[in-house]
Amino acid sequence: MLYSPTKRLVYLSLLISFSIVLTRIASITIPFEGVITLRMGFGPLPVILAGILFGPYAGAVVGVLGDIIGFNLNPMGVYLPQFTLIAGLHGLLPPLILRFFRRSYTAWPLLCAVAIPQIVTSLILTPYVLKTALGIPWIITMPSRLVSQIIIIPMYALLARKIIAALNWDRYGK
Repeated sequence: MLYSPTKRLVYLSLLISFSIVLTRIASITIPFEGVITLRMGFGPLPVILAGILFGPYAGAVVGVLGDIIGFNLNPMGVYLPQFTLIAGLHGLLPPLILRFFRRSYTAWPLLCAVAIPQIVTSLILTPYVLKTALGIPWIITMPSRLVSQIIIIPMYALLARKIIAALNWDRYGK
């Protein structure tokens, strides 16, 4: 099912808007000293899906544009471009990891394609940026991040699998 450039642009735009709504409105946020240190929700899921369904560069663009537009519509704290790059990694890394599994959309490859980027972005890079840019210690953010990722990673993988199966992407996709 090859899409025209216009149809592809519309799908990516919808994924950007879903990402903004799920990140900025439908998320649970935990602040520390006026700065959001933990945001739990399904905001990265449309970015991950954009990467898996349309390729790593499209996923990165959806993540970056979703973060920039979302911040301009609903700013939460100070703007740090490092978080924009981290949002782009949410879409860039999953399809690159799926290439090792020959783009198999079964449970194990999807779990790896979701878990590895989530560990890199949410458990390593985001706390590092919070520490270096804002001085928030790792010990404050890591316990809640670990618990949230234990819950969120399987949910993202399961939802990604269900959405891909509903779209028949594994059969008609790329």
